Amino acid sequence: MLGPAKLEPDVAVMGFSFAAIPDYPLGGPPVKRIKGAAARDAGQRRARQAAGVEALDVGPLASVLKSFGPNLVLIDFEMHAHIMTCVAEGYPVALFTGIIAGLPGLQAPPLHLGIVPGEGFGGSRAGVGLAWLRFWIWKHRKRLAEKRRFGGGDYDSLLQAYARARGFDFAGEITRWRWQIPFSYKKIPLLLFHARAFDLPSPRSPLISYVGPMLSEPPEGSAQSAGRAAEVLSKLAEVRERHGGKLIYIAFGTIAAPPPEFLTSLWEVVRRNPGWLFVLAEGGRPLGLEKDLPANLLRFAWVPQYQVLRFADAAIIHAGQNSIVECIDRGVPILAFPFPVNDQMGNAARLRYHGLGVIGKMTDQPEEIEQALRQAMSDRKISESIARMRGVFHRYRSEGRAEQTVEALLSAPNGPS
Repeated sequence: MLGPAKLEPDVAVMGFSFAAIPDYPLGGPPVKRIKGAAARDAGQRRARQAAGVEALDVGPLASVLKSFGPNLVLIDFEMHAHIMTCVAEGYPVALFTGIIAGLPGLQAPPLHLGIVPGEGFGGSRAGVGLAWLRFWIWKHRKRLAEKRRFGGGDYDSLLQAYARARGFDFAGEITRWRWQIPFSYKKIPLLLFHARAFDLPSPRSPLISYVGPMLSEPPEGSAQSAGRAAEVLSKLAEVRERHGGKLIYIAFGTIAAPPPEFLTSLWEVVRRNPGWLFVLAEGGRPLGLEKDLPANLLRFAWVPQYQVLRFADAAIIHAGQNSIVECIDRGVPILAFPFPVNDQMGNAARLRYHGLGVIGKMTDQPEEIEQALRQAMSDRKISESIARMRGVFHRYRSEGRAEQTVEALLSAPNGPS
């Protein structure tokens, strides 16, 4: 396995060989904006582009791969420079992601939108088609604007320059018609760490495989299990034994923080239900409103979420993919407040479409939040939908869908790419 050095302790516990490679700058290395004559000067543009390509920091990858001699390389679908390197070096390649990045379709709107198929004009085939058209136009304009803004040092241009340097057939291999920014790949297999049953109705592709969620308890002796996780779980068990009642888990990820007005409303819901214990995972940063917090709110900078959810009666989350998968796998009702970033609105749309939870808004008042929370916990249809989806997840695991897919790639006559 290759990855940042911080992963080595946990990988070693699982018995895998490991080699450290630099962290990859998803979204591209930082490049300063330039204006005027400097932006138009061809020499300066080439120099900036060369510096940007160097900052991608994938130089050691080829020699590391050679030392492993892999029969198949599985790569995160956002690590574009690594993907191009592996293809250029002649290794069989397949991509993976936890994001539901399937093909565009008239019932599968762009993943950053909260459109639910069948709901209103936006959810009609015409509405979804229009949403895709608007997205493609926006995506094209964004690419052109960034080329001008960064004088050829934008991420897309850097990747094209890297492709030329590596002999990677950029025009023949990439496509801009899918949701992923800046682009996806036409010919490389993609493994989605989810169940197709969770997705919206979308076109199928022989190159896209749903292999089920990748979930497991941290192995004994791992850095996570031996450290903070044990401490958090011990404290939680102690407090819960004293408190009793329902346990509501709250987490909003690490990308964005909810607005103070929403948190004020949420803490009011906590106060109104003193018989319930609310467990807040702050995501490594304080969420604010430090004064006069409810006595039945237990705060942690970080928690072993998958383990804590075993004890939860409901979860208030941001509709991040990992949190959704873990809640469903633990059978925990979901109340989601998605941020308008990345795939969270689309994830929430899938929750709503399949009846797996209740979707709120950050502008909801305490009465609305409490009503939605009680609905998530009491609605029989929601609990039945979660049980069905949980069963689907478990079938993927018991059937070894991920293992079968990888074995098929390994046995393909011409390799997976």
